[in-house]
Amino acid sequence: MSNQKIFENYFKKNKNLLKEEDQTDQELAKVITDTVNDVLNQLPDNSPAKNRETGLQMMDAIRKELRNPERLASIIDDVANELGSELAESLIVEEDTL
Repeated sequence: MSNQKIFENYFKKNKNLLKEEDQTDQELAKVITDTVNDVLNQLPDNSPAKNRETGLQMMDAIRKELRNPERLASIIDDVANELGSELAESLIVEEDTL
């Protein structure tokens, strides 16, 4: 089987993964954009930092941080700990109701 055929089969079988990844990228881009806009909107109207260039620099800095494995590990750890705490609390509530 040729490499071309292998890739064609792989992409046919995994189209849904590519669509999900694209959708996730779009959702993440929207969150970043909305967050940067919120921060900039909190600045006074006469602030020299309240401009498109600053917003683009902020978005670029956020994207770089999201590619930083240590930063991602920290975010994942924080979320996992929060979820673990929530699970522990729900187990306590369940035990109390038994």
